[in-house]
Amino acid sequence: QGLADKMKEQLTSVGILWDEILPTGGGNERPQKSSHGEASEDLAEKGIQQRRNNQFGRGSLMFLVRQVQTDRDVARLEAAGYRFAELRQVSGIIGSSMQIKCWDFESRLRSMAGYAQDE
Repeated sequence: QGLADKMKEQLTSVGILWDEILPTGGGNERPQKSSHGEASEDLAEKGIQQRRNNQFGRGSLMFLVRQVQTDRDVARLEAAGYRFAELRQVSGIIGSSMQIKCWDFESRLRSMAGYAQDE
């Protein structure tokens, strides 16, 4: 509802939630400290293994898909700061800047566009 309010739209017209969630982020592991203040790398050198499930910089990306129907909607979205471009021009930039863990990101975006057209 917050997104709909921000876009000054009805919730039902914001878009359809895409059924796939894409993982994002670097997946770098944050060094953990033991109870004695030693970093996990130091413990590994001593032969002590710890479980490393503490990761940072990771997330999940969800998509709302929608086909803009009118020039008025395009103008309103552009006035709100949205931009339109060909997928081939922006998919690589989006994928790398958001660190999307998906080798076929552009084709997934194309699938979303096709789905939005069909709806």
